[in-house]
Amino acid sequence: MPSPAHPIATFLHDLRTWPQASQERARRNAMIAATACAQRRVERQEVEAYFTSRTAASGSEHPSADAQ
Repeated sequence: MPSPAHPIATFLHDLRTWPQASQERARRNAMIAATACAQRRVERQEVEAYFTSRTAASGSEHPSADAQ
């Protein structure tokens, strides 16, 4: 059975690798946030297109009073 690492060595290793690990977590979080924003934008565009088509369809079925 291997002996456990010395606590100071573990601490120094963690200290040396922290900047890279922190940057990788930040990059992953930014990618997740960008994906969520893109999904919301697509949903918003789909809803806008739906309401635009419904407005256009109801406008052609029911002429307004101004057109008479």
